[in-house]
Amino acid sequence: MIFSGSSAIDTANSAGFGKDAVVAMYTSAGGSQIQSLAWSEDGGYTYNVYPGNPTLTLASETRDPNMFWNEEKKRVGACACSCPRP
Repeated sequence: MIFSGSSAIDTANSAGFGKDAVVAMYTSAGGSQIQSLAWSEDGGYTYNVYPGNPTLTLASETRDPNMFWNEEKKRVGACACSCPRP
């Protein structure tokens, strides 16, 4: 199941999925909220699920990943909201 997330166009191919690939990071359901990755080579019409998912698992609930282009480092970055489990 896929929940919230975001995407970025990787104009520099910094993720290795191809120049101008749409790279998406999203919250998916497992035993807890985990972060997964997918990429599109056709402008976002179809996506390939990254075989190394999940890309981020923490002891806390983590969700709402936000991807962005870091101009200084010339690569895509991400941040997410993390809340301790009760």
